[in-house]
Amino acid sequence: MSTTSERPSPCSEKRNDRTACIAWALRSCGALLLGGSAFAQSLVNGGVVSGAISAPGERDTYTFDAQQWDRFEIRLVDVNASSLTPQVELYNPNGVLIRTSSSPDVAVIDTTEVRARSISDPSPSLTPPGTYTLVVSNASGARNQTGAYDLHFVLAPGANAGGELLDGVTVFGEIERGELDSFTFAAEAGQTIEGTITALNGGALRLRVERFGRQSYSGGIGTTHHFTTTSSPGGIQTIVVSDGSSTATGTGRYSIVVHGVSAAPPYPPSVFWPSENRSDPLLLDNAGHSGLGPRIGDPSEPFNLAIDCTGADSPSIYALSLSAGKQNALSTRWGWLYLDGPILLRKVGTHGKSVEAWFPEPTGLLVPNDLSLVGTTYTVQGACGGFSGSIRLSGAITQTIGH
Repeated sequence: MSTTSERPSPCSEKRNDRTACIAWALRSCGALLLGGSAFAQSLVNGGVVSGAISAPGERDTYTFDAQQWDRFEIRLVDVNASSLTPQVELYNPNGVLIRTSSSPDVAVIDTTEVRARSISDPSPSLTPPGTYTLVVSNASGARNQTGAYDLHFVLAPGANAGGELLDGVTVFGEIERGELDSFTFAAEAGQTIEGTITALNGGALRLRVERFGRQSYSGGIGTTHHFTTTSSPGGIQTIVVSDGSSTATGTGRYSIVVHGVSAAPPYPPSVFWPSENRSDPLLLDNAGHSGLGPRIGDPSEPFNLAIDCTGADSPSIYALSLSAGKQNALSTRWGWLYLDGPILLRKVGTHGKSVEAWFPEPTGLLVPNDLSLVGTTYTVQGACGGFSGSIRLSGAITQTIGH
């Protein structure tokens, strides 16, 4: 386990500050009671730390720093869905145990705000600014259980594992068990921002969305979350996506897009057209940026799409087609058709209720260094068989080749 450097006692710096000495002593006593040490591992904001209870009774210790008005959230996951019952204990900067959570699958410390004591409420705060401590252990009846775990952590505003959201660019993500996905966007004072986060077909994700500003918070649970905000005074806002079910074990894909932010994409973003039914196969963009098309001569931004046929009833056939033309959704017996005009490229094959990629071997279909192709726009759509004995059309993606 990696360590953080030991900090000097505040008493050594302020020998006459009795309050500082008492607070430091409380933190030290708290560490001893936890069975930990001053060398706890630091958590990764917006990320995950992997560990293991490798011996009966083991207690792993982690720390993080939080400031006034910060909000944080933690999820501890039994990686192998074993007989381990993950438990997490949260201690405040004064060494006081303020929360304990355990579960057979995912233990949750829900969104917690950091606040110092106020003039209107002079009583000590249970969640003051400072260094917090987490203790991870096993809480099953058989105390000798061991196993691997993942510890997910977000501190907002600021968590940014998914990166900055660009204006009008749709980003796709996927929530695994207990995962917390985070994104940021910058808003100027008085700027109105709109955003939409949508759970996609497949999986059992109960979409939970939280939005954090410096002193603001909003959230909701459902299949789609839409927000409109006028920023005042402006600054960084953070969006956190997770599963909102009672067990926090739901998984599935989602999309997220914001409009009105100042961060513009380098070239026209891809446009994603919906399928007729939520149960229809899903068309995926697997390129370097899920919201932008391929780029001239950039191996990290190739032509690379896939169709998700995991919702089919049985193994069957699939097809992926590219056309230079695009029409409004045309109703057919197989779903909505968007392709228009001659088919320029096509891939067909069989699937085993699987995700099939369109990335021609061996190196993929890289866009050549032909500047005349910059600005070329095309539409891709897929079809997948095995849906109650029929073929169903996916949604479509319109992309523009960039420079």
